[in-house]
Amino acid sequence: MMPPGPGNPSFLRITVRNVGSAPTTITSYSLHSFKSFRSKFRKRDFDAAESAVIALYKGKQCPVKLDIGEQVDVLMEHDSYFEERLNEGLWVGVTHSFGRWAQFAKIYDGRKKSAQ
Repeated sequence: MMPPGPGNPSFLRITVRNVGSAPTTITSYSLHSFKSFRSKFRKRDFDAAESAVIALYKGKQCPVKLDIGEQVDVLMEHDSYFEERLNEGLWVGVTHSFGRWAQFAKIYDGRKKSAQ
């Protein structure tokens, strides 16, 4: 964010796009860490070693209706808890009205790539 806020914070940007054939509603965003190989492979909410619902973020607040082809972007400011989990491996989950479980995506630390 420009100009940077106090302490120059980092943010996680979550972009969700509806690529389906019908409108859907985003109901929540969450963070998950998986410890065992089996849980990493299956990637389900109940297999996660730790899970947390993202409640404080900037952007459209849930529930958010997405028509076909629409997208929504939200920003979550990093804190010490997030930084610790990011180094261990962290996944973001997005729950929507047509899904039984959250859809997961691995979070990569872009600051490490830009430093190299």
